[in-house]
Amino acid sequence: MRLLIALILSVHFFAFAALAKSIEKVKVLMGHEEDQTAIAFSGDGSFMATGSADKTVIIWDAKTFRQLKHLTGHSETVWAAAFSPDAKTLYTGDSDKRVIAWMLRAECRN
Repeated sequence: MRLLIALILSVHFFAFAALAKSIEKVKVLMGHEEDQTAIAFSGDGSFMATGSADKTVIIWDAKTFRQLKHLTGHSETVWAAAFSPDAKTLYTGDSDKRVIAWMLRAECRN
């Protein structure tokens, strides 16, 4: 089974299972208060991060869709997100051209 994540300028994003000839909705993930504007996956597929117009970033377990961390610190809409190759750092950027490097603690990686 392959997983398809749809990010549609909305407070929700949708996870679909892409089966042989069909797509089935698996989960609707909620956590942001305003439209989601960025998404990134760790290289090993364990984590995903979403950024939003609410100026926050959420780190999710990509297999269980459980919310692991809700990060605050941006002053504008978060438009970009990328994990380091080892998934120990998440980089996010906002409308103010500010980039934050988030050092991810063990609780996100266990």
